[in-house]
Amino acid sequence: MRSPSALELGWARESVAVVDEDTGRSERHRRWATRVQGAGRRGGAWARSGMIMALETSRLARSSVDWDQLLDLCALTGTLIADADCVYSPGLQRPPATRFAQVDSPEPHESARATTPVIAESRKQREAEFHDRAYTDETREKLWSSYYLIVDSSRRFYEEYLGARCRDADVLEYGSGLASEAFFLADRGARSVTGIDISSVAVERDNQRARAKGYERVTFVVMDAETMDFEPESFDLICGGAILHHLDLERAYFELARVLRPSGRAIFIEPLGHNPLINLYRKRTPHLRTPDEHPLLTEDLELASRYFGSVRARFAHLSSLAAVPFRRSRFFANLVGALDDLDRTLFRFVPALRRYAWQVVIELSEPRR
Repeated sequence: MRSPSALELGWARESVAVVDEDTGRSERHRRWATRVQGAGRRGGAWARSGMIMALETSRLARSSVDWDQLLDLCALTGTLIADADCVYSPGLQRPPATRFAQVDSPEPHESARATTPVIAESRKQREAEFHDRAYTDETREKLWSSYYLIVDSSRRFYEEYLGARCRDADVLEYGSGLASEAFFLADRGARSVTGIDISSVAVERDNQRARAKGYERVTFVVMDAETMDFEPESFDLICGGAILHHLDLERAYFELARVLRPSGRAIFIEPLGHNPLINLYRKRTPHLRTPDEHPLLTEDLELASRYFGSVRARFAHLSSLAAVPFRRSRFFANLVGALDDLDRTLFRFVPALRRYAWQVVIELSEPRR
């Protein structure tokens, strides 16, 4: 939180210290990690802090490695954490850990499970409630349909990828929603398809559809994508559309690597968060998304390599966004095709532009144990 906000709430100026003025991005930058680690080495400095104030604490909690160290310190010193939604007390949720003094070498996979329960459960409850409402009221899908008309090329690549690899495979659809690929996968010869989603509304409707159409090998389950109930190495193929950017990525990557078989593959289509024009649109339409979602940054793609030996990214839809105003014209399909070709050329010869694409298709394989 900016220091003026703390001052407005009544704190004296000399009692307020700004850890990082780069609000909204601190969790993604090494500067934040360095300062948390430095605080860990100083230890006793936190005893003088009664409260840490932040914008959207649940978003910060996605960066589990560094955030967990902060939570341990707060639990040890009785320090509270506050944002606009709640005041959190880490000391009530977890015993002070002893590993905070070893912040330079956290265990990578253990840290992925460490986000404080109060923050994580609050975020998940908001996600479930939002998507239950969205799937009951289809207004959101109608508003988004104009923009999703231009993503045909990436969706086609995604479905061709799945269709070529799903035969005789046990498949997990990670965040199945109402636009599930499970039925497509079953029709292409998948041995079994399991869809999971946090929305009970989506799961109930998908199961009704599966029963009505006689898909015996397709099942949908309400499940936490960050703590799945499946045994290790349960799936040959995992897929998902616009799911990772709703999750704690450390937890999600850990779980995906855990349940994917050694020779298995995973593929996701996700929005990117670097394009300032797209971000402006997102800011002006908060009702179309959850408060906790976070379009991916290049650092998030790099993080995946910690859990997978092979990470490949295919960027799509930059100039093709310009076709949206012409979606009702006769030449719309040809225009989108031409702009997709332009995007591929731009991304090939000017790699720095890739980060500004709207979407990325992520291919993961060689899970690390």
